[in-house]
Amino acid sequence: MNKEKRIYYSIEEGLKSPKDVQVLFLEKQGLERLPKEFEQFENLRELDLEYNKLKEVPEELKNMKDLEVLELGGNQISEIPDWFCDLNIDTLGFKENKLKKLPERFGELDLKYLILSENELVELPDSFIQLDKVFCMFLDNNCLTQLPENFGYLKSFEINLKNNKLTSLPKSFKFFTGKGLELDNNCFDGFPEVICYLKDLYLLSIQNCKIKELPKDFINCKDIVVLKLGGNNLRTLPDFVGDFFRLEELVLEDNQIEALPTSLKKLERLEYIDIGGNNMTKKQLNNIINNWFSDSVSVWCN
Repeated sequence: MNKEKRIYYSIEEGLKSPKDVQVLFLEKQGLERLPKEFEQFENLRELDLEYNKLKEVPEELKNMKDLEVLELGGNQISEIPDWFCDLNIDTLGFKENKLKKLPERFGELDLKYLILSENELVELPDSFIQLDKVFCMFLDNNCLTQLPENFGYLKSFEINLKNNKLTSLPKSFKFFTGKGLELDNNCFDGFPEVICYLKDLYLLSIQNCKIKELPKDFINCKDIVVLKLGGNNLRTLPDFVGDFFRLEELVLEDNQIEALPTSLKKLERLEYIDIGGNNMTKKQLNNIINNWFSDSVSVWCN
């Protein structure tokens, strides 16, 4: 096997030829700290320390300038030290820890993938906007009540903000150029108007947010392919949703909808629609199932 591609699964194994070690997987090994000898892995490029018992970021990583991928998910880390921001990593997995905040210089990292899901973050540093190379950003399942004012200028392809405590989105979001936005289970007062500026959205998921209606300017987002609006308080759906000609998946479950607009019949690319848990009669549902769409469309109404 080519040494450059070899994966090592223990520190002891790697220490037999430390300069050859580029990929080291140490997940679920009960590690509370790393030994001093760990610094011998000077050529390490990918390190997986997920689901150990680490309570802090190992100091032994401080001088590993070749490290590109670092997985620290599933530990008990409550703080990221300032020196961490000098690393050259491009992929950072930090899910399921106890982070309440990030260092002020966090935005100086040259990241492409970032996972901060399931922490206890209440805010993001102003430097966060500098992370303009992050392709996918996962900030779900935290305690965020607001985002930095310039957050919308991030160039991520997809941002996941599910299960936070957001009451609004910053005005800068009208400049968001990404394709995917997930906002389920937040505390919005209504449908965030800035979303209506996002003409390039492919995926919008804004479920369980107590939304009562969709604004008329939401018609600007007619290129959406996946639209998830389940678990809100919608009583009606605007006719213009029938003009979302690219729509393939539409989730409307668990709202208070009493009737769907017949314009939905025009959705020629539709593959799946969930209309269960609304206020429509069985007669209405049977009519939709049997007469509105082709047999290729999966209609869920339980």
